[in-house]
Amino acid sequence: MLVICGSKACHIAGEEASLREAFKQLPIDHSLNRSFAGTFKRGNEIARLSARSMASDGRNQPAWNPPQARPDAQLPRLKIYNSLTRNKDDFVPADPTGKMVTWYACGPTVYEDAHLGHAKNYVSTDIIRRIIKDYFGFHVKFVMNTTDIDDKIILQGRQQCLLAHFKQEHAAEDNSVSDSVLAEAKAAFRHYIGKNLPSLPSDTSPETFSEAVVKAYKEKAEPPPLADAATAKQGQAVTVTDLLLRAHIGTARSAVEALQAPGKLPNFFAKTDDILLPYLDVLHGAEMDFNNHKIYLGLTQKFERRFFEDMNALNVLAPDQLTRVSEYVPQIVRFVEKIVANGFGYATPDGSVYFDIDSFEKAGHSYSRLEPWNKNDRALQADGEGSLSKGRVMKRSENHFALWKASKPGEPAWPSPWGHGRPGWHIECSAMASEVIGKTIDIHSGGVDLRFPHHDNELAQSEAYWSTPGCQVQWTNYFIHMGQLR
Repeated sequence: MLVICGSKACHIAGEEASLREAFKQLPIDHSLNRSFAGTFKRGNEIARLSARSMASDGRNQPAWNPPQARPDAQLPRLKIYNSLTRNKDDFVPADPTGKMVTWYACGPTVYEDAHLGHAKNYVSTDIIRRIIKDYFGFHVKFVMNTTDIDDKIILQGRQQCLLAHFKQEHAAEDNSVSDSVLAEAKAAFRHYIGKNLPSLPSDTSPETFSEAVVKAYKEKAEPPPLADAATAKQGQAVTVTDLLLRAHIGTARSAVEALQAPGKLPNFFAKTDDILLPYLDVLHGAEMDFNNHKIYLGLTQKFERRFFEDMNALNVLAPDQLTRVSEYVPQIVRFVEKIVANGFGYATPDGSVYFDIDSFEKAGHSYSRLEPWNKNDRALQADGEGSLSKGRVMKRSENHFALWKASKPGEPAWPSPWGHGRPGWHIECSAMASEVIGKTIDIHSGGVDLRFPHHDNELAQSEAYWSTPGCQVQWTNYFIHMGQLR
């Protein structure tokens, strides 16, 4: 929400209000249709959003220090709905002249195509940016990142590489499906249903799959007819778990069709790719060379290019400066080193480094400024650590989070004082934004699903980096979060 008041009066009661009148010419490119392919893969995001919706504005947040304008600064009367207070606060830039505004926006993790939720986020951001820049006349330095080192990227890049090698090894001039390919695909099928459809009998085969699904999952296996869906009671609403279950059943059914009638290789692989990807990764993922970053950067460069093509089609302004995690690893390492030196981080025997929330709070700092009511939510914390962080960890407390992750076999790695590894997700934006903007950011923005733990962890890390004993730094003055697409 943005509120603008004063002599140039305009009240915008939310992101969906009359701002449309100011920006009617936002062309839509039909190439965005490809984004629908990724929409149903965002179940975890939707689940996180549901968890956040339980938080009410009435819950207490740590104190916020309002920036003070110099007496001679000529500022327009502008209020911004600030996530750090959940109030409409007077906007005062840190620049002594009151003319320059620094803004850091969390960009996408580029491992698949953008979807409509991304479009909603960045169009909303762009509208507010244009008003601040073009209507109020501020000079805005708009910095955005793309995350190109991440657990999702590692899995996607590694799996795609292994599948490409598998297809190359089993290519046939007549495109016939060999017995060895069939055998591997059947093994992949068993692995897939064992992991994703655990209620099926362990001896389920392609021939018995349909009957087994009906017995094990009954009405959840199929979406209800439209008439029934329209009249369904709220208690019978389709959940994210139901949608994911149906997606897994659909993937397995497609593979069953291919296994029972293989046909030619291109069609066979089109129906079995999704079961082969995780299976080949289990078999050979650990064999990947940790120094071969091209596997992952090739993937991220492709989807970064496509993301900006989509944003251009929506008439979203490009950032003034773009930061990529892969280009800032040395700076991130130095950032982590200082946090450790300040007493707010520690290394573990495996070569990882964690943020010590307990030491941070004992020093008088506030952790979880945006959503303090979620600070002990283990599910949200685990989701923020990434899928490759599951398993045995050596951190001192359950709620401590990774600043630097020791890379396991098959994961890309960069050198550090603690051994080969890669940055944690949260530290990336803290280090990059601090490097290009400094110790005070006027506006930080992102999707509402990033409030906790991502943005709360960013704030803690940056405060731990910039503050000195007796002098705490407020790293971000205004946080703006864009609501999800409904």
